[in-house]
Amino acid sequence: MFEKEIQQEIKFLNNPNNGNIKQSVLADDFFLDLPQYHELKKKFRETEYYSRHWKWHQLVRLVLEPQQTRQYMYDRLLSLLLKHRRSYDEYFILKTQEGIHQLPNPLADLNRLEILYERYFQIYLDIKNKIHFDYPKKEYKGPTIRGAINWNNTIQNSSTEFPIEFVSSIRQKEFETSENILLILCAEWLFRESSRLLQIDFKEPISEYNRSLLSEISQKTQMILHDFPFKSILNESKRYWNLSSSDPRIKQLEQKTKQRINQRLVRNSNYVKILEWIDDFRSLDISRVTDSTPTRHILDSLENVDTVYEAWIFLEFVEFLHEKGLLINLKLGDKAHCQFEYRGLIVTFWYEKSFSQKEGHAWILLHVPDFTAMVNDEILAIFDAKNYSNTGYYSESQNKMLAYMNNLDTSFGALIYPNYPKNWDDFTRDERMQQLVLFLDTKNSEATNNEIKNHARKLVDLAWIDLPKEYQTIAEPVAFRKFEHPIPGKKARFHFEQSLSLIRMPPEQSEIAINLKNQSLQEIFKAIVSRIPLIA
Repeated sequence: MFEKEIQQEIKFLNNPNNGNIKQSVLADDFFLDLPQYHELKKKFRETEYYSRHWKWHQLVRLVLEPQQTRQYMYDRLLSLLLKHRRSYDEYFILKTQEGIHQLPNPLADLNRLEILYERYFQIYLDIKNKIHFDYPKKEYKGPTIRGAINWNNTIQNSSTEFPIEFVSSIRQKEFETSENILLILCAEWLFRESSRLLQIDFKEPISEYNRSLLSEISQKTQMILHDFPFKSILNESKRYWNLSSSDPRIKQLEQKTKQRINQRLVRNSNYVKILEWIDDFRSLDISRVTDSTPTRHILDSLENVDTVYEAWIFLEFVEFLHEKGLLINLKLGDKAHCQFEYRGLIVTFWYEKSFSQKEGHAWILLHVPDFTAMVNDEILAIFDAKNYSNTGYYSESQNKMLAYMNNLDTSFGALIYPNYPKNWDDFTRDERMQQLVLFLDTKNSEATNNEIKNHARKLVDLAWIDLPKEYQTIAEPVAFRKFEHPIPGKKARFHFEQSLSLIRMPPEQSEIAINLKNQSLQEIFKAIVSRIPLIA
């Protein structure tokens, strides 16, 4: 009832020109208990969010978190998925509170179809204006001379002193080549699929923009199929119109085109682009869309964003193993996992594997960590991703990880966050001042308090990357923090050699974020392989 009103109120309170309340303060669940926000709390409890058991901090994140951060994470996930899946029929199944999402989801990713459509029309126009044709010789035999005479064949075939029939040849343009047929087939696939999607009665109607896009694709490709100026190519291509884009006969046309390009019989570079386009069209796999395919994008819901964060970490680890030359297997769908070999043992890295009493792993409860590294039936390490931006919930996640470790009887657990452990850029202004004052006090013990504070004020508002080098050591970006039990100097009574790591993996494109991600992936790998001797 108050969904839009609540979102506008959150933006207003966070806006520097209005409330100027920082997200970390605004997202605290105790914020709504302040007397001045009694009406806001009342409205929140009448929203769909509250009825779906959302926490206040989740809604604040949904409203204030930059969209480009989510989009980069999703695009990177999709890119890695398309790179590493073994076939077009293999999908990553993500289970969310809304239901099951399959990636890639061609319907939710119609923006990719739009990009393909725009690319195709540019390639089409470039080829049509400079279309390639063969110029083969055609041989004729008879009393009429057509083109150049082949005197050797003419004399050999003649039974009289002076030939009355001549063997001659003439070059003729031939447009019905494999590459030109593929050009028309791409238009037919776009027309076929866009027209089919327009006729489907989806459970959740597609957006007006997407409907308009599909109509435009259908109309423009139909014009090509009706009005293409080289009718012989059009007629020849019709033999393939009822075939899927993955049919062996289509693959033969592609192979022949590649050979002709490699032999430099075809020199127009746009024909190479059409082959690349076909691969991208297949990867979209639009033909598998049915009326039950979800039309909403997975990023539309915050809970789904959290699930995407988990899936992104899994695929980044797959890419890490691939780059190291260690990846030997990847399975998507149900029971997704990847495998790598280390010191003669096969390590399996599971995504959302469940452990129960019945299977013998869990002691008392059913637990499903986000990631579990195992050798055979032995658990090496467990990891859980928590896409939190509010520090108030880190202790809650750490309690959950300790429960995992005890219930599953393993000595190592790690929590993965996008913005924790905190770095300089995460600190409040007061926290930065405290760090600077301590640093300057030890650096120059003779300076007065006022001199130290004045110096600190000149630096406190700078981003970490803009700090002078000597000050970057105060709170440099760290990828992980580890806690070990027992604490040095103390003896453990019951739990021996347990480790809990806090790992930072920000799903962002900045140089610092990518560097932190790489360090974190190395730490995850190291945590796994360092435990192999324990069970070898």
